[in-house]
Amino acid sequence: MDEREQIRDRIDLVEFIGRYVTLTRAGSTYKACCPFHQEKTPSFVVSPERGTWHCFGACGEGGDLFKFLMKVEGLEFFDALKKLAAEAGVELARKRQAPDPLDPVREIMGRTAAFYATALHRTDEAKIARDYLRHRGVAPEMVNTFQLGYSDRSSDSLVSFLQGQGFSESHVLQTGLLYHDEKQGSYRDRYRGRLMFPIRDTRGRVVGFGARELDGEARGAKYINSPTTPLFNKSQVLYGIEQAGGPIRKLGEAVLVEGYLDVITAHQFGFANTVACLGTAVTPAQLGLLRRYTSQVVFALDADAAGQQATLRGLERARATLRASNRDDRNAGHNRPAMALRIASMPEGRDPDELIREDTGGWKKVTDDALTLVNFYANHAERVFDLEVPEQKQKAVELLVEVLAEVHQEVARDEYVKQMESRFATAPGLLQRMVGDRMRLPEPDSVVAETDTEVGWEEPSRRPAVQLQEPGSLRNELERKVLLVLLRDPHRLHGQINAVLAGFEADLPALTAQDFIDNQARTLYGLLLNIESDDEWDVDEFMSGLDEAPASYLQRVLAEQDNVLSGMAMEGNTNREACGEAVGLLLRMRELESHRRLKTINMVQDGEAYRAGMVHLRRIQGLRHAYNPLQPGRAAALANS
Repeated sequence: MDEREQIRDRIDLVEFIGRYVTLTRAGSTYKACCPFHQEKTPSFVVSPERGTWHCFGACGEGGDLFKFLMKVEGLEFFDALKKLAAEAGVELARKRQAPDPLDPVREIMGRTAAFYATALHRTDEAKIARDYLRHRGVAPEMVNTFQLGYSDRSSDSLVSFLQGQGFSESHVLQTGLLYHDEKQGSYRDRYRGRLMFPIRDTRGRVVGFGARELDGEARGAKYINSPTTPLFNKSQVLYGIEQAGGPIRKLGEAVLVEGYLDVITAHQFGFANTVACLGTAVTPAQLGLLRRYTSQVVFALDADAAGQQATLRGLERARATLRASNRDDRNAGHNRPAMALRIASMPEGRDPDELIREDTGGWKKVTDDALTLVNFYANHAERVFDLEVPEQKQKAVELLVEVLAEVHQEVARDEYVKQMESRFATAPGLLQRMVGDRMRLPEPDSVVAETDTEVGWEEPSRRPAVQLQEPGSLRNELERKVLLVLLRDPHRLHGQINAVLAGFEADLPALTAQDFIDNQARTLYGLLLNIESDDEWDVDEFMSGLDEAPASYLQRVLAEQDNVLSGMAMEGNTNREACGEAVGLLLRMRELESHRRLKTINMVQDGEAYRAGMVHLRRIQGLRHAYNPLQPGRAAALANS
């Protein structure tokens, strides 16, 4: 019996779930209102005989003990496993649980947050920060909840503190807390004379800092964030998510604001489902993070011109992310509701912090009355286009068609089309036909970075290694799963995979490093193929010889083995079965790449290239749908016939 079976045997599923919801017996099962969406009629069913739970209502979620804890507390699988193992008294095997090389860096960040917090409360110099917080009306309990701090004006106070703690220079430099002063030839504190906002991940660990100048003599911008580090990328975190995760899940909705004080003020006045995007246009990774908690997100960014432009940029990215996310849910048979965005119309010249303090009822009305995407873009089109000019009206309608085609629910889409036909005075049925035509065009399966301008249909070997997607994307997940298969028996499986690819009569190129667009995946692939022999292949030994960055990424790849979406990639299956799965994953990766390339071609200006792209895409799709991973050789023959 493996560890997970032992845990399931020792923890009563009904008792455990009953800690979070009130269960009522219904024959051999138990029922309750679903904890993952709002409902009045119980549709959440727990089956102790099967050891499973399922919501037969709007969200359609379901799973076992582990999936419930992951969902209800927003945990990754390994964190849920550790927590349940501790409760069940099951000792976990230590295989592949090598120390995380970033743990010392996290410890430095945590101690630094405490260092800044102590300075805020105890030093005379920090009076300027305490006065600022008092002037802004930040309650003492909020100062403690968010562990606000102060960095003094000295250039080496943090340097001295960290040296006294005995941390290695290499670990300290990975935090981004210091910078190298070329003139002095030494390291200096990055933050001086600033109010400090620790930024945490979903597990409450400090990964970065925001810092606000206070004396009007700032070296640089009024607000600055940590630079990109192994722990921190501002496009992949949300300020306040640790505190807001539970309320978001309970209320079924997240409110997204721009600044640190917007979040703190919202929480202080009872709007605890509020998080901030750190002053950036919202990113796919941030939306993916919110997707763990809810399918409903309200944008409430500043009403000034910069805030409106940030909202538009964020919505463009968000729409691309939602297209991929909602489509992947449908393809996988998930019955959870499509993710939906609404946009709050902020009063002119007011930001969330000001509005909440002056009129909490007004803030609630603003978020309650937030516009759907369709209505927001309709307002935007009326504002920027002169509808009396035919060419301008054409552009306005084309913008609406793009948004309407992305509405997942058929009834809602039909109703919106009727409303927009009336609002924009288009001919009866015209808008419906345009939306239908747009929906028949292939959609991109991945979110392309703004810097990606690649066009054409060159072979993968000619494509540079670039990071085109956020780390949480479907493409990157597929790449990790292919690597997971290879980790079983690198050289032999690599040869078997390429033998199957060669069996197709569709001129499929062999698996190479160019199939991986994630730089980390490409690096790990190269390292796997550079090992001398598979005769005594051992993952732990391989990991021990890696540098910190590839070792950390390898741990993430290994986590796929225990993910509920993982297939037959590793233990308990033959190389033939593992090879079969890898080829299926690779075909899906190449289909996504074909979609991505097709999206870069202007159908009107370069019709020939677009048609060639469609032929290429349909060929890959045909191969993928005919392919049977359990019988790779036979499937290749069928695909060729």
